[in-house]
Amino acid sequence: MKLFKFSIVFIALLSLFAFADSLSVTAAEHSHTFSELYTVKPTCTENGYTVFSCDCGATYEGGIKNALGHDFSEEIVCFERATCVSYGEGGRYCKRCYAKKDIVKYAMTAHRPVIVTQKATVKRNGKIIEECSQCKKLYSSKDIKRISSVKLEKKSYVYNGKTKTPSVTVKDSAGNKLVENRDYTLKYSKGRKKTGKYSVKVSFIGNYEGTKTLYFKIVPVAVKNIDAVPSIASVSLSWDKAGGASGYEIYIKDKKLVSVKNTESLSCTVSRINGKKLVSGTDYTFVIKSYKKSDGEKIYSDERKVKVSTKPSKALISKARRPSSRTVAVTVKKQNCHGYEILLSTNKSFSNPKKVTVKGKSKTSYTFRNLIKGKKYYIKVRAYVISGGEKYRGYYSDVKTVKA
Repeated sequence: MKLFKFSIVFIALLSLFAFADSLSVTAAEHSHTFSELYTVKPTCTENGYTVFSCDCGATYEGGIKNALGHDFSEEIVCFERATCVSYGEGGRYCKRCYAKKDIVKYAMTAHRPVIVTQKATVKRNGKIIEECSQCKKLYSSKDIKRISSVKLEKKSYVYNGKTKTPSVTVKDSAGNKLVENRDYTLKYSKGRKKTGKYSVKVSFIGNYEGTKTLYFKIVPVAVKNIDAVPSIASVSLSWDKAGGASGYEIYIKDKKLVSVKNTESLSCTVSRINGKKLVSGTDYTFVIKSYKKSDGEKIYSDERKVKVSTKPSKALISKARRPSSRTVAVTVKKQNCHGYEILLSTNKSFSNPKKVTVKGKSKTSYTFRNLIKGKKYYIKVRAYVISGGEKYRGYYSDVKTVKA
């Protein structure tokens, strides 16, 4: 049995050796085929060559080209300029690889002081700096305060036909005044005579930069000589023509009621406010402003107010009686007014009557005394208001008669 196993192993080894021998014969039969893979160009210090390769991975270098050698410049040139903090360097250099030789050193230079101004604006401070232009060494620094205030002398003028040129005051944040034509210049818009809106452009110069535009107005003359004539349910207003105006507007409590053009009669009648009729015996305050249109915007004058009261309505005697001998008591129905006028007469025509004025709308009764006993008396009443220094009276009540 052992002999049989040995024979099998021996035969396997012989087969293995025969297979290996056949492989070696096959490898020996391969022939390389080389092709150019890449080329390395020669430099100043290293050779150039071409690499060839076979498909099996074998390679070799061929086509050797000698190093070129340096090609130095004929003249010495400056590689790096000297400054106030470092030496300079010069020499000859290779035109291909920039290799250097024949190196020379240059002495450091002196500092170069310059003045640098960082200009101030309306938002930030500036500085005046003295420093070296090369190394930025700082010698001195002075702050420039920012511009904090740019104001016109006046923002509004009343029209008079003359050119308006408001002065401008400019201050820094420390309260110092800036100087025109040194720190800033001014450019005024054209015209500035007629009613309208005008500009002043402030351009900052010198130690400052930026611009700021200011505006002012020339407004129409305010209305004068307002005349207010009341009736029971309306008020008629009139006024003189205002210089520089193209129209007028009438308001009450910021509500525009009427607009009147300058070409029309300078008057108007107000009978309604917010669609409601005016109430008799009531105080109203009207505001009148002249205006002029300029570039699509209305420029208004100062307002003028006029207080006026509508006339009271017809008075009504609610009671007329004799409270005691030789007296007559009259009671008036309360209404909107400033007071009442009560007339007492012994005849229908009211010739030489006794007249009593009762002030205030709440005091509605009065008693006549020391009259002729048994005499018939005629009584009538009317309410009144005081407006613009004048008294405006309503209609008399119906006549009442009473025996004293």
